[in-house]
Order: sequence, then C-alpha cells, then structure tokens
Amino acid sequence: DPNEVIEEPTSITVKEGSQGFISVKKKGKLHATVQPEKFNNDPVVFESLDKNVAVVKNDGTVYPVSVGNANILIKTVDGKITQKQIRTIQKSQ
Repeated sequence: DPNEVIEEPTSITVKEGSQGFISVKKKGKLHATVQPEKFNNDPVVFESLDKNVAVVKNDGTVYPVSVGNANILIKTVDGKITQKQIRTIQKSQ
C-alpha cells in the first residue's frame, strides 16, 4: 500500500537512575530505550569515545578506567539515531 505510513524510531532515551558520575572503583549502568514505545525492545549499541577513562559493554555497563569525563555514544543498530551521554569518573571517597 503506497499510502501506508511506516513508523520508524525517533529517539533514544536514557532512564533516570543512569547516574552522571561513577566512582573509579565501581561500575555504572546506562539504561537506554528506543522511542516511540513500540520500539522500546529494539537493541542499542554502546560505544565509549574515551576508552582511557571508561569502557562500556553491550548491556550498558560502564567500567571506569581512570578519573575524567567519558563520552559514550548510544545508537540504534542501524546507526540512524545516536545520542551522546557524558559520565564523570570520580575518585573513590
């Protein structure tokens, strides 16, 4: 049907609770979902742009490497939608 509207993902949201800072001796977790709601179960890809500060696994777990700011890309598998998150890695208290 040429008149059929094909809905596509529009954005990625990061749920509250995905803290903006992580202690250098602990790990953090990014919880990301694709919007609108019908795409919530679509997988996303995580990538650290600052691997000397933190690495991130495919499940969103952030592993600190050193103190600093880590830019983390979250994107849809097809790469059409990308969001950047910054996480600050702090010294342990």
